[in-house]
Amino acid sequence: MMLQERIGKLNTFTSEIVRSMRTVKLCNAERCMLLKFKKRVNEIKEVNLLNDKVYSFVTPVQNLISIFCTGVIVCYGVHLMDVHLLTYGSFVAYVMLFFQLVTPVGGLFTFYLSCQTIKGSLKKNQPCHRISREVDMENFAYNNVDYLELKSVSFGYNDNEVLHDVSMRLEKGGRYAIIGPSGSGKTTIINTITGLYSANSGAIAINESLLDGQHLEEWRRWFTVVSQDNLLFSTTIKENLFFWS
Repeated sequence: MMLQERIGKLNTFTSEIVRSMRTVKLCNAERCMLLKFKKRVNEIKEVNLLNDKVYSFVTPVQNLISIFCTGVIVCYGVHLMDVHLLTYGSFVAYVMLFFQLVTPVGGLFTFYLSCQTIKGSLKKNQPCHRISREVDMENFAYNNVDYLELKSVSFGYNDNEVLHDVSMRLEKGGRYAIIGPSGSGKTTIINTITGLYSANSGAIAINESLLDGQHLEEWRRWFTVVSQDNLLFSTTIKENLFFWS
């Protein structure tokens, strides 16, 4: 798990540096970033050395235990044959069965190590599995929108409240602008209206039909959002242009 976690951190760090290369160069931070990169590589090196030390100790011990068990079985089998409690054929069959059993037991050890490696690889994904899924209820029945209304909507992250008792009514055909400084909650309002965020209190409605309990895919068909992020998909220019249509 330690190795997979550090490799994941190195991949994340490298991706961030590649995306922010222009900023890094403008800030003359290449040397600082290089030192951080070397530090993470050395951490992976140390973990690999630790793993090699563990394997170099465990593997001989495992082989010695197997050899010891084999010797005990052979000696005990010879003793049983000397006192005529075991035939030669039965002894050979027993030894062959023992060797057939050794391989699966060794496989259990390998399986355990593989499970630990997989757990380390999936550690970053575990929080995603704990996120509750979007709840879709009935289909949105309106064929025409007359107004969109926010009724005393509040939203916050943990104890940090971003929106407090926000109320507004947007009529069909009107033009509205939400103005405020960075971090005042402009994007949060849009995300709440489109159902990306769930309001802590209050209600959002179209023609008196509340967002809560609506089919989110149908609800979002009524909105067109122009993102401020320069997001491009690895496809043709045409498909990028028509993605939001």
